[in-house]
Amino acid sequence: DGAGSCADNGFQNAGTSCSDGNACSGTEVCDASGSCLAGEPLDCDDNNACTADACDEVTGCSHTPISNSQTLIRVVSTYSSTNAFGVSGSDLLQTDLASYSVNGTFGAYSSGDETVLVDGLNPNTLQDFAATTLANGQVRYELDIASNPLGYNITSIDVFGEWDDGRDRQNVTVQYSTISSPGTFLNLAGWEFDPANDTAPSTGASFSRVNVSPCGGSFIATDVAALRFIMFGDQENGAAGYREIDVLGAPSFDGVDVPAVSRLGDGILVALLFGTALFGFRRLHPRQAL
Repeated sequence: DGAGSCADNGFQNAGTSCSDGNACSGTEVCDASGSCLAGEPLDCDDNNACTADACDEVTGCSHTPISNSQTLIRVVSTYSSTNAFGVSGSDLLQTDLASYSVNGTFGAYSSGDETVLVDGLNPNTLQDFAATTLANGQVRYELDIASNPLGYNITSIDVFGEWDDGRDRQNVTVQYSTISSPGTFLNLAGWEFDPANDTAPSTGASFSRVNVSPCGGSFIATDVAALRFIMFGDQENGAAGYREIDVLGAPSFDGVDVPAVSRLGDGILVALLFGTALFGFRRLHPRQAL
C-alpha cells in the first residue's frame, strides 16, 4: 500500500488521492477496497548528458545544466538516413594533418582504403568510397604540431558510415593524446550504433553519422597532438563501411596576437608594444578566458 490513508472519516471513493507527500514516489490513489495504491516512482532521466537529474520530495524532477568549465563532458549523438550526410571539406584532418598510420586492414572489400576517410566526399551511392575495416582496425592521425606546437582544441568530431544494412553498424572508440604526452592516448568517446534498417530505395544504401560534441563549454579535448580511431570488436558481418571522419577545431593559443603590421599605423603599433611592456599585459589561454 501507499503511505497515505484511505480510511480517514470512513472509506474514500476509488481514485481519491492518498498521497504520501513525496512527489518522487508518484501519485497514490485509493482503490475500491479502501487500500492506498502505491504510485509509479518518477523517472527523472531526461536522456541529456548535459544535465544533472534529481528528484525533490516537494517539487519533483529537476534537470540542472552541468558546467563544462571543469570537466570536458562529451555528448555522443547518432543519426541515420537514406540519404548521404554532408561532410566538411576543410576540417583539421584535411588542413592540419602531418601524417597518419594504419594498423589493420581497410578496404577489406575493395571499395576504398583509409584515404577516403579524409577526402571530403560522401556521395549518395552504395558502397563506393567506403573504407571497410575488419575487427580492431585502427587509424592514427598526427596533427601538425610542428606548425602549431601548442596543439589543437577540438570542438567536435563526426564519423560517417555507409553500406547496405548488413555492414552499416559503427563500432568505434576515439582516443587522443596531448602535446604534453604525445605517445599516451586517452579515451575520448566510444559507441556502437546500428542504424534502424534505413536504406535508400534506389541504391539500398544505409547512411550513418555519429557526432561527438561538448556540453556547456567550447571543446571536447584541448592541446591535442594526435587522434586515434579504433574500430573495436567484431564489425557487422565481418566488416563495416566508413565514409568520412571530420575533426573540427583550431590551433591552441596563448592569447591574441598583435594584428598584422600592414593593418596598423606605426604609432598604433608602438603604443601596443609599449603598453604590453609597461603594464604587463599577459596572453590568456582560451580556457582561462572562458
